Amino acid sequence: MKNESKDKKTQDLLKQARQGSQEAFAQLYDLHAKGIYKHILFRSRDPKMAEDITSQVFIKIWEALRKGVAIHSFRAFAMRSAQNLFIDQTRKKEYQNTSLEKLTEAGFEPRGELSTSREAEASEATKALQGALEQINAEQRQILTLRYLDELTIPEIAEITGKKPGTIYVLIHRGVRALKLILKGSS
Repeated sequence: MKNESKDKKTQDLLKQARQGSQEAFAQLYDLHAKGIYKHILFRSRDPKMAEDITSQVFIKIWEALRKGVAIHSFRAFAMRSAQNLFIDQTRKKEYQNTSLEKLTEAGFEPRGELSTSREAEASEATKALQGALEQINAEQRQILTLRYLDELTIPEIAEITGKKPGTIYVLIHRGVRALKLILKGSS
């Protein structure tokens, strides 16, 4: 129900933004920027890159609206733009993932400790999952991220990736199975 009302609100705001309402566009930003940022941050592990790409996505959306481009699914359009910008940035190698080891070698000292064992366990589980995701193929990783992190529907993922919904189901099934095997093997 929550997603349905968010989708309705998004469609209403999109209609207003098409007509030139900057207020509606700002509300679209407020409604969707965090999800796009989280998606790119998860993929890149680089807050600066995530911020840059999130901004670029909304610039692309604004330009598309000004040109009269039909945007049927705002989330799919935004995520596809984010995916393409992420790939472009990665190919250009303007942004590189920096490991904690490299930062430590350069003199960076992490401060503070996790306050509870529950947070420590969650952090370990997140690291294990991220490590396992790195071991599966890029296509499965992308699909699983869109489905479970970004909570997109199968049709939205199909629109973003240009694949058929049946293919998306198969990739999800195979990706989850591969993750289970990897995580079982590491424990």
